Amino acid sequence: MLLRDAAPPEENPCAVYDTVTRLDPIRCYQYVPEPVEGLAALPLVRDYWNEIDCDSELTAEMLVNANQDTAAYVIRSLRCYPRSLIAKRATRDWMYALEPCKTRPNSLKQKTIDGEIVYVGPHGECKGWIILGATQDPQEIATLMQMIRSAAE
Repeated sequence: MLLRDAAPPEENPCAVYDTVTRLDPIRCYQYVPEPVEGLAALPLVRDYWNEIDCDSELTAEMLVNANQDTAAYVIRSLRCYPRSLIAKRATRDWMYALEPCKTRPNSLKQKTIDGEIVYVGPHGECKGWIILGATQDPQEIATLMQMIRSAAE
């Protein structure tokens, strides 16, 4: 993951902080997620699989609390959204944001130079899909965690 601010590096970029920890400025990381095998077979994806264009690899990301009993997840096609941003800030309130994106968060000029411009002409369309969810099911959390971790190895 690439740190996108001038803050000192964290010992553990995956750490989830409590509200007494001060993270200022917001830390923002960008990265290219790995394909996660087996997602199409999960019940939370299987119901949508026939409705979507399923010719791409899938990836998943998840934010999990310290007790690992509550999680929010994002599942998507890497063809639709090949990059991710994650931002975190702990001041008075917790703030964690996960944003799948098509391109890097650069200036329009830099996106043009890098060939990342997506132009949709008049009456054109650009389709994409994302499954957003939240769960308190320990088995579902454990399964997704194991799948995501195995993709990173």
